[in-house]
Amino acid sequence: MRLQLITSVTALLALPLAAQDGLTLYQSVSSTTTFLVDDMGSVVNSWPGTVSAGLSYYLAPDGDLIRTRTLVSNGAGSGGGFERLSYDGVVEWQYPFFTATRTPHHDVELLPNGNLLVIAWEEIGATAAIAAGRDPSTIASSFRPDGIFELAPVGNKDAVIVWEWHAYDHLVQDFDPTKANFGVISDHPELMDVNYGGDGDWMHVNGIDYNPVLDQIAISVSFMSEIWVIDHSTTTAEAAGHSGGNSGKGGDILYRWGNPQVYGRGTAADRKLYFNHDIQWIEPGLPGAGNLIIFNNGSNRPSGNWSSADEWVTPVDAQGNYSLAPGQAYGPSALTWTYSDPGNFYSNIMSGVQRLPSGNTMITEATSGRMFEVDSGGSILWEFINPTGGLSWVFKARRYPDCDANSIYDGEEISNGAPDVNGNGELDSCELPENYCTAQANSSGAPASIWYAGTTSLLANDLDLTVSSAPASVFGLFAYSPNQGSIPLGDGTLCLSSPFSRLNVLLTDAVGSASFDFDNQNLPPTSPPLVAGTEWNFTFWFRDVTGGPAGFNLSDGLSVLFTN
Repeated sequence: MRLQLITSVTALLALPLAAQDGLTLYQSVSSTTTFLVDDMGSVVNSWPGTVSAGLSYYLAPDGDLIRTRTLVSNGAGSGGGFERLSYDGVVEWQYPFFTATRTPHHDVELLPNGNLLVIAWEEIGATAAIAAGRDPSTIASSFRPDGIFELAPVGNKDAVIVWEWHAYDHLVQDFDPTKANFGVISDHPELMDVNYGGDGDWMHVNGIDYNPVLDQIAISVSFMSEIWVIDHSTTTAEAAGHSGGNSGKGGDILYRWGNPQVYGRGTAADRKLYFNHDIQWIEPGLPGAGNLIIFNNGSNRPSGNWSSADEWVTPVDAQGNYSLAPGQAYGPSALTWTYSDPGNFYSNIMSGVQRLPSGNTMITEATSGRMFEVDSGGSILWEFINPTGGLSWVFKARRYPDCDANSIYDGEEISNGAPDVNGNGELDSCELPENYCTAQANSSGAPASIWYAGTTSLLANDLDLTVSSAPASVFGLFAYSPNQGSIPLGDGTLCLSSPFSRLNVLLTDAVGSASFDFDNQNLPPTSPPLVAGTEWNFTFWFRDVTGGPAGFNLSDGLSVLFTN
C-alpha cells in the first residue's frame, strides 16, 4: 500500500489506497502534444505534433506512439490521418487517408500484425440513401454511414487497404416494398434499419476494438446507443455480403446490445446505453477477461443525465457464436459490474474506460479533463485532473504498466497490459511475452506474426498460440526452443536455434490465421522440461509454394516466460 503525495491541488487526489502503478497517456483535445505521466502527475515523456489528435492515441508494444491526426474538418471527431512516432518522437510513419467522400474519425485500433483498423464516414448522399429505402422526407443532402478499413503501413508515408467493411452493405427497411432490402425490421437483427435515426452523420461510430481470439471487431455506434460486433475473418468480398467467415454470416451484425428498439425487439424501457463511447473487450488475463466494457455517457437517461462505466457478459460460445432467442433481444438483461456517481460524475460527450491488471478500472470523464481509478467496489483510488489551460477536455486516457527499477519506457519494450507473476509471486505486468526476430513477407503480402491469449501460468494451462498474416489455407506448425536465433531459412528467417520441438500440424484459415491450444501436460517426448521460470521461444513454420523459391516461410519469434 502506498500514499500519494499532493503535488498540485488541481491535478492529484491523495489517497492512502492501493491504486494500480502505471503511466497514463492522455492529450487535450485542443492540444497538439500527447503526454505520458506517472502516478504523481509528473511528465515522463511527451510527443509534440503539428496538428491535434483526432482523437485517439495509444502506445504500441514496442513503445511507439500510434496517433490519429486532425487534417480535415467534416464533423465532430474528424481526423483524416494517422502517424506512428518512436518513443523519442521520430516520425516513423505518417499517412493521410481522407478523400472528398471519406473522412476517418475518432478512433483507431492497432492489430497484432501491425496493421490499423480505422473508422471512416462514407458520404453516399441522399440519392443513394433513397435507393436503399430511406424515406426521402427524412433526408437532406448528406447521408454518411460508417465504414471500417484495415490499413497495412508501407514504408514511412504510405499504406494499402487489405480489408474493408461498409455499413451500407447491411441495411434493411420497411418503407419501400420495391427495394430488394424490404423486410420486417424485427426479423433481421443482423441488419441495420436505414430509416432509424437522422441524416448526415448517421451512425457516429466513436470507438473500435479487436478480439484476436475470436477474430471479431466491436464498434460503439453512439447515435444508435448500441454496440455492434462483426466478423473480421471474412474476405472483403464476404464482408460485403451475408455469408462467409468464421461466423458464416459475412459482414452482418453478429451481436448488438444497448438499445433493442433499433431493431424492433424492445421498447424504451429495454434500453441500456445512452450515447456510448470506448467499447472494449477486457483483455485476456485481466479480471473479467472476455467481457465487454464501455463508457455509458448517460445523456437523456429517463432518470437524469449521469454517466457510468458498464461491464457485461456476452452470450457467446467458444466458436464466437452469439445466442439469440426467436423474437427476443440480445442479452444479457443485466450488467455484471457498473460504476456511477450521479451528481458528481457526468460527461455528455467523449470519455473512456479501461480494466487494469489489478481488477481496478480506469475512467476518463472527458469534459472535466478528469482521469480516475476505482476499485470493484467503486472507491476512488487515484485521480488526475488535466492541468492544461484552455479547453482541457480529454477524449480518453490509457494506463500502461510501470516497471519501476526495470523501467522499459525507454523505447526498448513496453507491455501490452496483461499481468504476469514474477519470482516473488507479485503481479508484474512487465515480464511479458515479446516478439523478436524479423519475419519476411510471404505470399499474403505481409510477414507472419504470432502472439498468445490466456496466461503463462503452468497451473492454469490456458496458453493459446495464434499466428496471423500467413498465407490462406496452407499447412504449418508451431515450433519452440529454449534458445533464440535469427538464421536465414527457406524464404524467411528461423527465429530459433537448436534444440527444437514441434507441435501438431495445422491448416490456416481463409485469412491466414491459425491457433493452437498449448497443453503443457501433453508435450512431445522430445520436449525440454517446462518448469516455472523457463523461457521458451516460439515460431510458426508454414508452406508457401507461391511465396518464393523455397516454398516455405516462417513467422517472427515469440518469447514466453512461464510461471507457476
